[in-house]
Amino acid sequence: MSLRKIIRTVVVFAVVFGVTGLAMVGANPVAVLEYFDNDFEITIVDADDFEYDFYLGMDLLPGDTITTRSSTAEIRLQPNGSILKIGANSRFQIEAIQGRAGATSNNFQLFSGRVRSVAATVAGANYQVRTPSAVGGVRGTDFGMEVVPGEVDALVVFTGRVEFLNPATGQSFLVNPGEYIDIFGDVFQPIQLTQEQLNQLLSELQFEALDPAEVPSEPFVETPPDEPDDPEAPVTDPAVVVDEPTTTDPVTIDPAITDDPGVLDPLFNFLGEYVGMEIGSVTIDGRTYSKLTLNPHVQVGRLRAGLYLPIIYTNNLFDPDDWHKPGGNNEWSFGTDQDEPLDMALDFLTDLSLKIRYIEWGQQRDPFFFKVGNLNNMTVGHGILMMNYANDADFPAVRRVGLNLGIDRGGFGIESVVNDIARPEIFGGRFFFRPLGTSFPLAVGLSGIADIAPASVIPEGTDGALGDAKTADPVFINTALDIDIPIIETGLLSIVLFGDVGGLVPYVRNPVDESVDAGLRFDALVDIDTMTFKNYGIMTGVFGNILNAGYRLEFRKFDGVFRPYFYDGTYDRLRGGYAADVITYLGAPTDPRYESTLMGIYGESTFGLFNLLQFRIGYLWPWETTADGTIQGSDDDFLTVTAGIQPGLLPLGISGDVTYSRTKFVPTLLDGTGELSLFDANTVLSGEIVYPLAPGFNLVGMVTTTVLRNDDGTIRYDENGRPMSRPSITIETRIGF
Repeated sequence: MSLRKIIRTVVVFAVVFGVTGLAMVGANPVAVLEYFDNDFEITIVDADDFEYDFYLGMDLLPGDTITTRSSTAEIRLQPNGSILKIGANSRFQIEAIQGRAGATSNNFQLFSGRVRSVAATVAGANYQVRTPSAVGGVRGTDFGMEVVPGEVDALVVFTGRVEFLNPATGQSFLVNPGEYIDIFGDVFQPIQLTQEQLNQLLSELQFEALDPAEVPSEPFVETPPDEPDDPEAPVTDPAVVVDEPTTTDPVTIDPAITDDPGVLDPLFNFLGEYVGMEIGSVTIDGRTYSKLTLNPHVQVGRLRAGLYLPIIYTNNLFDPDDWHKPGGNNEWSFGTDQDEPLDMALDFLTDLSLKIRYIEWGQQRDPFFFKVGNLNNMTVGHGILMMNYANDADFPAVRRVGLNLGIDRGGFGIESVVNDIARPEIFGGRFFFRPLGTSFPLAVGLSGIADIAPASVIPEGTDGALGDAKTADPVFINTALDIDIPIIETGLLSIVLFGDVGGLVPYVRNPVDESVDAGLRFDALVDIDTMTFKNYGIMTGVFGNILNAGYRLEFRKFDGVFRPYFYDGTYDRLRGGYAADVITYLGAPTDPRYESTLMGIYGESTFGLFNLLQFRIGYLWPWETTADGTIQGSDDDFLTVTAGIQPGLLPLGISGDVTYSRTKFVPTLLDGTGELSLFDANTVLSGEIVYPLAPGFNLVGMVTTTVLRNDDGTIRYDENGRPMSRPSITIETRIGF
């Protein structure tokens, strides 16, 4: 084996195990949001009072405050194993998590409402729950607390014992199983409840998703506290923790069958939580490969990150020369296949960046958000220039590391997008300001996005309109002006009015014969002689949410070769055709086909059912006005549908999702010539069905449509100038360790 092959192999294993080790170092104790009834009936804010979107499985950190309305919520401490149930109409804060940032105790605060905690009896674990009027010191206990500010501040213990302190007086009691105590009671001392009363309290705080029986319970020995000088004096040390209740029938455990933790258990627990593996096949450019991928993922607070570490090969997993090279690039060389120092450094950074699947923080319209990696939902402003642009439409055949970033400072803000940090071709952004400040957050924005190489996907030697576009090598420069008027924005109801106007100004690098001149073609946007606009679009409407359903309704009008949502989910596949359209237009701007004005109404809705089903559906109904004023239907409609089914709805634990987006949808259904297909280059299709064979072991069937590409990354076109595409069906095994 050559020295370069040895170096490549060493680098591969260093990256795989290095990033896994880094993720493991970052795996600090957290509180995991495991259940909620209705996401629109819960609000979560961080220590800076910033409200953020949340989801099942999300890590919660010290300083986070959960406010429930008609919904409840359940939390698990990781890796401690303790669980908490937050009742409806409650406000609860995580103050500290033991083992994180030097904290020596798990500390919580209940401002109002109810909470039940089943605390793990793990050696060294400490717990404390504060209320406005009391402090509870806990260890290895099942208990509940209730707060009605100024009226009730109470504790009930189901098992174990809790020390309950009144900080105002310094008086405290050890509350035993079955006892109840209230700061505002007639007498501040524990009282015994009847079994019926205990059962009633338990029924009101039953866990829905978490099981108290699964909370770790290890025997431990505590040193009894020193006897006080006055045996009648109440206990006042809030650090006193719980004695474990004894059982009347001791259980004898056979040491031979004790399930003690193994030496490698922590490693496998980590791998199961933070690393996934896929084994199967993948079709790229019409050719089927085998693949083995590792997918480390980690969440630290609001930050989510995932890596994609693939080995895609033909026959031999252990032969680097047999591995697939996307776009002709050996992504595992890390510069070792280059000769010049600068080329080595650039190739190293490119190969390293390709291992990023995603890094995300927040969502659009948050005070700060960013997304890095293979992205399918990059949007600028209201979307007249860019809406749900996907730089991963042909993933994994084409892999890019894009960037979508936004900052909202209240009075002003910015957004920016880049399709590929390593090789940027599509980039731009939006600046907006609020002239009236935050008192009435009306915003005015100015956007600009450019594609500096739309014809780069066209192969050399192509004839016809595509060949002219390759020769001209144009640049698309899109600009837009928008206004944003939020009427109301809350978790329950959101209404935002908006209006956008945008246009296209191409820049032609090279002339095409005598028909198309080089230079900045501002005349494509404005007819200087008549001072009329061309190749522009207008979009106005409303979007927001009602309870758990999102909506968007808008009117569109566009002219010439411009179209709203110019950069969308299918753009990367169709950009060569758009370049040909623009060059053809510049060569014959008075052609009657460019004299029509296209209009349409677009509606979209997103909604979910019981956290088990999620849907998004949108459709553009278009019509056009020709040069002579005739109104007729148009073929340029658009359909997008996304559906997801979570485990628990279908039998056998089956889950899955599918996304289908297509232009010219209805014309395809009505086409009798066979020239159009529901799965051609105008389509983005992705879907999967997951069947759990065993815990952590899933069989997955996937279907996608991919555009066929040449070895240099350019797109293959048929004789009619349309991109060639092919559906791909893949079966793989996913292992969660």
